Amino acid sequence: MCSSDLAAIALMTAVAGCNKDSITQVTDPDIFSPTDYTTLAGATPLRIGVIANFTSAFDGGTDSFVTMGGNLGDEMLASDTFDGRLTINARKSVEMNSEMEAVYRAMQRARSGAASATLIVAKSTPDSTVNRAELYMYLGYSEMMLGEGWCSGVPFSSEDGSTQTFGQPKTTDEI
Repeated sequence: MCSSDLAAIALMTAVAGCNKDSITQVTDPDIFSPTDYTTLAGATPLRIGVIANFTSAFDGGTDSFVTMGGNLGDEMLASDTFDGRLTINARKSVEMNSEMEAVYRAMQRARSGAASATLIVAKSTPDSTVNRAELYMYLGYSEMMLGEGWCSGVPFSSEDGSTQTFGQPKTTDEI
């Protein structure tokens, strides 16, 4: 028998002796479950996630609030061929605009995340008023930008971890 045959036999013996169920059940310390965010250790990653969502919605690249607002206000020029960006630049309203829908959804995601994070951080770290104030700031800016960008008819939904309550469209004054 050569050494490669012995290695193959040893490998087959090792594989046959393994418990297949235990191979697929591993713990990953880098992944947080939703309940992990309600702890003292989870408050900081939750806050950083809110900041990341807001940053992405506000100025996160090609289709962001700043880019679309600059395009509408002639501060920028859409030089590509995407109709969703060109119609904004030309002030031609279309019923379905995927670029603006992505910006709207990203800003709503930032607002919703900030709203729920303020409640979670208030419970998990009640003495950390600075972090709560920062989350309220992101919540306020998100709502202000939704009002600025979409005027009226914007609903503000909420969720508490188990139930989601869909908001009613708000008037311009309510926003």
